[in-house]
Amino acid sequence: MESGKAMKINLAREPVAKPPRRKRGRKAALALLALVLILLLAGAANGRLFNRKAKDSGQALTYAVARGDLTIAVTESGSLQAQRSVSIQSEIMGMATIITIVPEGTYVQKGELLVELDSSELTQRLNEQKISFERAQGDSTQAKASLEIQKSESESRVAAAELDLAQAQDEEKRYLEGDGPQETRQALAERTLALEKLQRAKDKLQWTQKLYEKGYLTESELKGDELSVKEAEINVTGFTEKVRIIEQYKFPMETRRLRAKVEEAKRKLDRAKAEAAASLAKSEADLRAKDATLQVQKRNLEKYENQVAKTKITAPQPGLVVYGGRERYWGQDNPIQAGTKVHERQTIITLPDTAAMMVEAKVHETAIDRVKAGQETNITIDAFPDRRYKGKVTKVAVMPDGQSRWMNPDLKIYPTEVSLDGEVSDLKPGMSAKVEIIVAELKNVLYAPVQAVSVVEGKEHCYVVTPTGNEKRAVTVGLSNESFVEIKSGLKQGEKVMLYAPVLPGEKKSVKPAEDKKDKQDAAGPPVPPPSPPPAQERAKSPERRKPAAGGKAGDR
Repeated sequence: MESGKAMKINLAREPVAKPPRRKRGRKAALALLALVLILLLAGAANGRLFNRKAKDSGQALTYAVARGDLTIAVTESGSLQAQRSVSIQSEIMGMATIITIVPEGTYVQKGELLVELDSSELTQRLNEQKISFERAQGDSTQAKASLEIQKSESESRVAAAELDLAQAQDEEKRYLEGDGPQETRQALAERTLALEKLQRAKDKLQWTQKLYEKGYLTESELKGDELSVKEAEINVTGFTEKVRIIEQYKFPMETRRLRAKVEEAKRKLDRAKAEAAASLAKSEADLRAKDATLQVQKRNLEKYENQVAKTKITAPQPGLVVYGGRERYWGQDNPIQAGTKVHERQTIITLPDTAAMMVEAKVHETAIDRVKAGQETNITIDAFPDRRYKGKVTKVAVMPDGQSRWMNPDLKIYPTEVSLDGEVSDLKPGMSAKVEIIVAELKNVLYAPVQAVSVVEGKEHCYVVTPTGNEKRAVTVGLSNESFVEIKSGLKQGEKVMLYAPVLPGEKKSVKPAEDKKDKQDAAGPPVPPPSPPPAQERAKSPERRKPAAGGKAGDR
């Protein structure tokens, strides 16, 4: 296997050194192109010659099919983040300018001042709002007093109208049941008395007439009795007319007058009540409006007081000061520093709890279907390459990262959170990390390098070295990682397979290596299973990264 390693390294195509570009015109460009083509053809010829010599000498690159444990993993890069962190955001409406800010990387205690924002404009608004609030308070107090006055005046007007109605009703009742009938009876009595006096005057006149005729009374006495009769007749006529006037005119007219007075008093009472209700409703509406205005002004006052108070931001918990947050707004060029303007809800500082860390890995879409919450992981930190951490997948995003899609629509990566176990006191948020997500642990399986499996006419094949020559053999593959693929059938332990696809006698060169479903490649590889695994460092340096068989799923990039 040591010779195999050397041969693998020798087979690596050395990069062709291109001459520096010079502005020599069209001829120089053509000469440079011709030189490059000559070098490429020479390299290809040397490669074919080397391969032919290797085959003739029996030193073809091979690998003995082994049996053992095979780790299937997805390896991704990411960055350290705190599992729990507090975002310190600007709560000032609109834009605000940072006056002072604690230096990034400072460890602060709860209650320490982190950021002070410019409060001059807010203070001016607060003072203006205090005046508006006091004015609204005065208007509300005045509206309450006006309402009480209106209630009193309305009650007085209604009470006066009720009194007028009661008096009118009493006056009507007194006349209908007292004064009116009494006046009529009085007139009738006077007429009856006058009639009685008339009858007596007439009777007396008759006796006086008889006595006058007999000579007992004088003519003067006779004329006096005749005058008494005429006077009595006049009285009777007067009292009779009085009765007629009372019965036909005065009583009905007075009755109608008093009835009209009662009705007018009722209408006056109704008007007083309606006017009172309208006045009260207007006063109450005015009071409600003034109270509502007062509440609005009070809320605005509290808002500005709160805004001024929020210009000084203190630490809600102990933590390490990190400027900004995980998300960055597109096109944001202004750094977090004194003098920078920040908008409402913009994260100014993040206080991570570094006692519990995690890795936010970015999983490519071709591998996301194999990454599940709860899977075990191996983690390395770029700042501490000799350390190894264990962890678990805690969360897999449902949708791809929007910012990466915006920058490259063809690249779809899914943020995945991985917890990190062990001592994390010297780890800091933002450090780069590699996460190996263990998809499966295959026990006691046959495996071969992914370079040994090729696809011929849509089927996986290996080229097996036999005593009689190279044999093309169909195989069934299973899961694979970056270096090895599980062989389910077609090969036996110890058989040697070629790490390239040779051209057998009578066979056209239509063989191609098995295609990987994943386009991107990464430098880190999974743990290599025994026996005789090639070192991970050599795999990372080797430019020939053969892709795994299509029958298995590539574990890494």
